[in-house]
Amino acid sequence: MDKILKRDECIKKYFNSNKITTIEDVKSIMGTTSTMTVYRSLSRLGYISSYSHRSRYYTLAAIPGFD
Repeated sequence: MDKILKRDECIKKYFNSNKITTIEDVKSIMGTTSTMTVYRSLSRLGYISSYSHRSRYYTLAAIPGFD
């Protein structure tokens, strides 16, 4: 469980400086090759993906502001 929390915190810190990223970038930050692991972590944090670029770009739901 501690490993999961560390990965989630690592992703949060990354999103503080980079508002948008790709799955490949998150994989390298987390130190994993598994796409499913990345999706599980992003799901816990609450993410949204781009609609227009085949869901290539990801951000945390708390970052963008919509009206």
